[in-house]
Amino acid sequence: MQMFIMITKQLRLMLRNRTAMLAVMAAPILLAYLFSLSLDGGKTPVYVADADQSANSRLFIARLADHSGISVSSASEAEIRTKIGNSEITMGLVLDRGFGESVVSGMTPRARVLQSASNEDGAKLEPVIAEEIGALAKGTSAASPARPADITDSRKQEQTGQRLDGFMVMFLWFAVIQGFRTLVDERENGTLQRLLGTPVSFAKYLLSKTVASYLFGILNIAVILIAATYALDIRVAAIGPEALILASYLLALTGIVMLFVPFVKSHQNFTVYGSAITALTGILGGSFFPIDASAPEWIRAVSRCIPGYWTMQSLNSVAYHADSLRSHLLPVSLLAGTGAAGILISCTMITRKMRAQ
Repeated sequence: MQMFIMITKQLRLMLRNRTAMLAVMAAPILLAYLFSLSLDGGKTPVYVADADQSANSRLFIARLADHSGISVSSASEAEIRTKIGNSEITMGLVLDRGFGESVVSGMTPRARVLQSASNEDGAKLEPVIAEEIGALAKGTSAASPARPADITDSRKQEQTGQRLDGFMVMFLWFAVIQGFRTLVDERENGTLQRLLGTPVSFAKYLLSKTVASYLFGILNIAVILIAATYALDIRVAAIGPEALILASYLLALTGIVMLFVPFVKSHQNFTVYGSAITALTGILGGSFFPIDASAPEWIRAVSRCIPGYWTMQSLNSVAYHADSLRSHLLPVSLLAGTGAAGILISCTMITRKMRAQ
């Protein structure tokens, strides 16, 4: 009961700074919303491999490019498969040899849509392809060269969701830092020394700070996801696996931030250092843009050392590529283990420092 009261009191202290709390919760949603606005009017990229190289295949590609919601690029089948495998694109189209002849003869068109197993954009593109093939066979223009809004909207929602995840992963640093700032404040203004004179053990006091900071992060995640559901129309497809990934990541941040507490002399320095770490890990961890094969090798090497990188990789795979959580148990376990180790080491250092004083 005493521990529950202590944790509740620590949470009240954290929630007292409403400006910081609002900024930490609102910033990811606002940034994701602004990002979604920049996607309006975007085109769906479609890579086409023309193995037929006939007049009809070239005319078909030109018709496809006339659609206002589609951006057509040429590539080989091997290049398309590589780009799909690297998650650079979601789908591609292959026009096999004999495509032009099959269209004019009324046979089944020799065209194939390539896509990852978990992506449905290709199925949404098929009506557009069938419409253009039918128009080509009749020698007429397409009946309604309309923008395939369902494809574009689906991609926009997925990209917005990915950026929301990235911004949330980045700003969780601020949430954890805000949680432990009260510990630095109390040590700086002498409150901690007075607390040590009370019957409450220092171990319970430190544990209450740690648990309250973790719960404060959980509160941030819940508020952001609920608000995004209504403000950005983002649906969490795999709530259980995503919650476990974020919980493990939050534990890692809790342990890492705690490691800095024994060495920070003032809450101003704690905030400055925290802001620098947040920005750096956000950039190199993939919060602003994905760290893929196109990035320099040294950047990818550094990114692999950042918890946010593995969190983003796992979230993207589970939420948008229908991967099972089982395939990401190793990074999730490493995140949780990092957090537990950081908390244990930090508690030991803080306790020794307090005894020395």
